Amino acid sequence: MWGGHPSISIAGAASLALCLGVLVPPASGGVGQVFETWTTEEDVVLFGKDLPLRPRSARTLLTSSPACQQGGKVPRQQKMMSDSPRLYQCVYDGRVVVNATDVVIQTVRCPHPPRELREELYGKPVTFKGGSLVSSTLASYRRPPPPRPHNTSKPFFLCSCLQLWNRAEFLYEWLEVFTHLHGVQRVFVYDNDSSVDKLRDVVRWLSRGFLIDVFNWPRQKTQMAFNSHCALRAQRVCEWVTFTDIDEMMFIPTDKGGRLDTFLKTVPPEIGGLGFRMRNFHDDACHLRRPLGGIIKNYHCRTDRLGNSKHVLRPEAVHHSLFSTAHYFCYKQPYKFKLLSGRRVGPSLFHYRQQAWESFIKKYQRRAGLGTRKYRIEGGGAAKLDQPSAQFLKLCGKCAQETSGYQNDTRLHDQYLCQRTLRTAGPDCVSPHNAAALIVGTGGIGSGLPGMRLSISRLLKLNNASTENIAVGWEFAVRSSNYPSGAHTWHIPPQNTRFRRAIHHVQHPLRAIAAATTLPAVAWEFIEQATPIAHRALPLVQRALYHWVTWNQLIDMYADERYMVEEIDVAQLCTRARLPCVSSSDTHALLQRHLHHPPGMLPNVTWELLTSIDPLVTDMARQMAADYGYTDVLAAAETRKAEQLAQAFRDSGGEGVGEEGEEGEKDQDLDEYGEEDAEEDNYDDDGDDDDHDDDAQAAATRTVLGSF
Repeated sequence: MWGGHPSISIAGAASLALCLGVLVPPASGGVGQVFETWTTEEDVVLFGKDLPLRPRSARTLLTSSPACQQGGKVPRQQKMMSDSPRLYQCVYDGRVVVNATDVVIQTVRCPHPPRELREELYGKPVTFKGGSLVSSTLASYRRPPPPRPHNTSKPFFLCSCLQLWNRAEFLYEWLEVFTHLHGVQRVFVYDNDSSVDKLRDVVRWLSRGFLIDVFNWPRQKTQMAFNSHCALRAQRVCEWVTFTDIDEMMFIPTDKGGRLDTFLKTVPPEIGGLGFRMRNFHDDACHLRRPLGGIIKNYHCRTDRLGNSKHVLRPEAVHHSLFSTAHYFCYKQPYKFKLLSGRRVGPSLFHYRQQAWESFIKKYQRRAGLGTRKYRIEGGGAAKLDQPSAQFLKLCGKCAQETSGYQNDTRLHDQYLCQRTLRTAGPDCVSPHNAAALIVGTGGIGSGLPGMRLSISRLLKLNNASTENIAVGWEFAVRSSNYPSGAHTWHIPPQNTRFRRAIHHVQHPLRAIAAATTLPAVAWEFIEQATPIAHRALPLVQRALYHWVTWNQLIDMYADERYMVEEIDVAQLCTRARLPCVSSSDTHALLQRHLHHPPGMLPNVTWELLTSIDPLVTDMARQMAADYGYTDVLAAAETRKAEQLAQAFRDSGGEGVGEEGEEGEKDQDLDEYGEEDAEEDNYDDDGDDDDHDDDAQAAATRTVLGSF
C-alpha cells in the first residue's frame, strides 16, 4: 500500500505529489481525522478522532514531560522512547515533518515548524502521522497568540466549560445557578452538533445577559479532545475553570461559603485541581413532560450512594499532555490534586440524572444512536411521550415512600432561593421577618397587579387584618437592597423580610407585553440590573418581550403556585395565600377595571409583530403561554414539541433507546478504550468498587420503545 511503501516517506510522497499537481489521499483503513488545532507560543496542539495510535487505549500517555500527577486513575505513562518520534509525527502542508512531544488518544502536541518556514505555512493543512499511516485533516496551522504580559492577573476568576447537544432548554437555569449562585463569570459553550433546538440562537439571545463564547464542536464522542481544547482556551483568561454537564450543578455548603468562587479562594496555591464527587438525583414523581421551574426546583430525590467525580481546576496546572477522561484530568508538577470526599454535607456535584420522561428519551435516544457499546439496541422506533416504560417508572416514589438509600435533598434550591429571591429558604437562610405571601408578575398598566393590590388590600381591611403580611409587585421577583421608587409599588417590605409562599401572577403574553411597555425608566433600569437580557437600549416592544420571558422564567424557578389573572377570584386567591379574607362583591369588578385601559393607550401587540422582532424568543413565549394554560397557543406548542422529538429520533439514526451494559454508565468514550480499560472503570477514584449507577437507573435504560 501507499502508506507502507518502504522507500518513500509520507512527507516525500506528499512533496512529490505536490510537484506533480496530484492530491495524495490519506492512508485508508480507519486512520481518523484531525479536525481542530490550537496554537500556543511554544507548540501546536492537534485534536482528532480515531487517530492511528498503538496501543489504542485512553489510559496510555506518551510524553516527554515529567510524570503526570494523579487526578484520578493513573494512566499507563510511557516516556517518549528513541523510536517514538519516528512513530508519531505532525506533518505541515504535507512536507514539513516534526516529532510529537505528547500523545494521548484524541490530543497530540508537536513543536512549531522551523521559524524560517512558518510564514509560508500559516493557513496550510496540518495532520498527524502514526507509523506509516496519515490521518485526513480539516485543520490548519494558525498564528500563535501574542505573548501574555508577565505578572498580570487574569481577567476572570471563575469560568466554565460546557458541551451541549440539543439541551438548550436547560441553559437559562444552568446559567442562573452558576453565575448568580456560584460566581461564574465566563462560559465556553461547545455546540456538539445540535440540530433541533436552535442552540446557537439561544446562546446568542442569552449572551445579552451572560458572557458566553460558543464554539462549533460537531464531532461526537470526542469528550477528551473537548476537555483539552477548553482547558487551553481557559489558560490565558481564567484562574479556575469547571467541567460539568448541563444536568450537573455544584453544591457548596453554607459553612464553606455557599458559593463556588468563595470556596475556591480558600484553596492553597499548590492545589491544581479539586474533584467533586457526584450525588445522583432523579424525578421522584416521574413526570411525563418537563415540569415548569427547572431541575433544582422539581428533582429533590437523591440516592445516598456517591458516584464518580468531575474536576474544577486551575487551567495552567493541567499536565502538558492535556491527558483527561470524562471524569478527571492529570496535573503537572508541582501541583497536587485533592479529591473532596462529598460525604455528609460537603462540597459535591449534584447530578440530575433521570429527569422527566420527555427529557429521558431525548437523552438516551442519542446515546443509543451513537452506537456506543454499552447501549445495545433491541429494536427500533421512537418513544411515545405519553407511554413511559416500566423500567423508567421503577424509580417513582422512592423518596415519597421513604425507601432506604434515598432521601429528599433541597439544599441547592434553598441556597438559590436565599441568594436570589425573597422566598423563605431552609434553616440556613435566617430572616428576622417572615410574612405570609408574595405575589409577583411582570408589571405595567393593564397587567392586573395594581388591581390585585387594591383588591386584596380592601378585603384585608374589611376583616381588620394587616396589609403588611403580603407584598404584591413585579419588582419583588428578585432580592434587592434598592427597589425602584415610583414603579407602582404598594409598599416595600421591611428589610430582610422573607415570604413563606410565592404566587406567580400570569397574564396572556400579548396583553402582558403590551402592559410592560408602560413601565417607567426607573423600572427598566432596575430590570436591566436584575436580568440584563432586557437591556434599556432595545426598542420598547422588544425589551418588553424579553422582560416577559426572562422575568417569568426566573419566577418559575421558585413560585409555589400560579394563577391566570383573567380567571382568578380575589377571595380564592386570599385563601390560597393563607390570608384572612372573605369575599366582597366589588373586588372582582375592581380587578377587572385594572385589567382594561383606554383604547389606544397600549401598543397593539400581536404574534406576527413579535415574530418579526425576534422569532426565537416569540416561540419561547408561545411555549410558556401554553404551559401556563392559555389554550389559544396550546395546540401549536404541542405540535412543535412532537416535531422536535421526532427530529431528535431521526438524528439518533432511527434507533430507539438502547440497553445499558452491565458495567453501568461510565466515561462517554468507553468504546474507544481497550477491554482492560473498561474493566478498570468499575472502580472509582478512591479505590472502592463503585460503578456510579443505581440498579434501578441501569434497568431504566433497558427499554424497548414502540413506534411514534
